[in-house]
Amino acid sequence: MSPSPTETPTPDASGLDPLEFWTLHRSKVLALLGLFVVALAAFAVSEWSRHQTQRESQILLAEAKEADAYRAVIAKYPKSAAGASAALLLAEELRNSGKYEESTAQLRDFIAKFPQHPLLSGAWTSIAANFEAQDKKEEALETYRKTTASFPTSFSAPIALLGQARLLAAQSKTDEARRIYEQVIQQYQATTFGQEAVAENQKLTKPTPPPAPAAPAPAAPVKPAEAAAPPAATPPPATPAPSAPAKSPENAAPKTEPPAEAATPAPAAPKSAAPPAPPTPPPAPTSPAPLEAAAPGPVPKPALPKR
Repeated sequence: MSPSPTETPTPDASGLDPLEFWTLHRSKVLALLGLFVVALAAFAVSEWSRHQTQRESQILLAEAKEADAYRAVIAKYPKSAAGASAALLLAEELRNSGKYEESTAQLRDFIAKFPQHPLLSGAWTSIAANFEAQDKKEEALETYRKTTASFPTSFSAPIALLGQARLLAAQSKTDEARRIYEQVIQQYQATTFGQEAVAENQKLTKPTPPPAPAAPAPAAPVKPAEAAAPPAATPPPATPAPSAPAKSPENAAPKTEPPAEAATPAPAAPKSAAPPAPPTPPPAPTSPAPLEAAAPGPVPKPALPKR
């Protein structure tokens, strides 16, 4: 079935003819196309250059191990990510060397050049740590507080809170320090920061031990002249001689005294003198004393000679 005349499509009433448009605007289209190609090429070159620069800066940063090498990276790539990292590493190197003023100046320069850097809160925390190391407790406490207020959800927030509590505890502000430790425990319970807060809070709640008693003063040395004389030795008591046990009348023998030491023989008497006396017989051996003393019996009377 053929279409009716009413259904036949009519030509475009707008009068836009692509061929005519190309003929009229060909130069403009070609110019815009050329600009797009140039922009695309420039973008590609820029990206290649940026990646090449980033690669070279990262290699140079990886080889840097001292302050002068970090300064070289910062000077050659001041606005690169490697330059920012080198600035933080240089500040840390200066702090470890005890150059706290130079470290703080480097950190402030980093904050000014990279205000949107993800490690910006860490730079402020490092400045507070420098103040604390210099014994500038008020400046350190104020910087920790500003860091906590400006970056409450950053990785540096618990570090700044612990720094505040530590300084407050050193100033004997125990209640304020305990409140901050409890805040850290509540917000960062499952982290090492929470565990550190628990340990430090327990130290605050421990009772203070009583003071140790004072040690006695040492005695004055005694001079040799004033030294007391040693006590005289007491002689041991005399041991009484054992009494001779009584002897039984049956075994009794005439008691004789032991012979004395041999005396020097007297000179020979003249011939007219009386004959010498007979030699004294040797004493009879005494019988051994019994183990137990026998009871004394009656003493026998001497027999009288018969008349």
